[in-house]
Amino acid sequence: WTTMEDSVRLPAAAGASPRVHPGMGSQDFGQTQQNSVAHELRMLNWYKLANEAAMKAALVKQKRFKEVPRYNPAAERVRQRASWMEQVVAEEQNKPLELPADKYTKLLEEEAKDRQKQAEKSHERYRKIRELKSELESKEIRKVQYRRFLAEQEKQRRAAMAK
Repeated sequence: WTTMEDSVRLPAAAGASPRVHPGMGSQDFGQTQQNSVAHELRMLNWYKLANEAAMKAALVKQKRFKEVPRYNPAAERVRQRASWMEQVVAEEQNKPLELPADKYTKLLEEEAKDRQKQAEKSHERYRKIRELKSELESKEIRKVQYRRFLAEQEKQRRAAMAK
């Protein structure tokens, strides 16, 4: 027969409460209430350190996993196809545009017509601006003449009243 004093104390299983050890009562340890609390705090601190170490290890493992380049054949094919497409597009854009002679002359004629329309619009705007400017100047001249006329009338009225 073995007694409780002869048995070896094993660490608690993961997830087990550090307060109660299976098959062992608190009186078997001969601890006071204060020693029990201190023991519990030491165990909690140990679990805390174990958890921190496990989290650090997981982070390191994850970081190493991310840093290791993995070869993905499907992604490589997609990259190759994309670069090929970019190359083809660049080559096609660098080629000169080939047009039949009649379409080319038609394009030149349309461009000349467009330039002529723009020039006409520009001349029309310029003419309208000149007209508006001359109208404003003539209105201003009429205002000045009218003020002079009113001032002369007022002068004549005062002279007539002074007599």
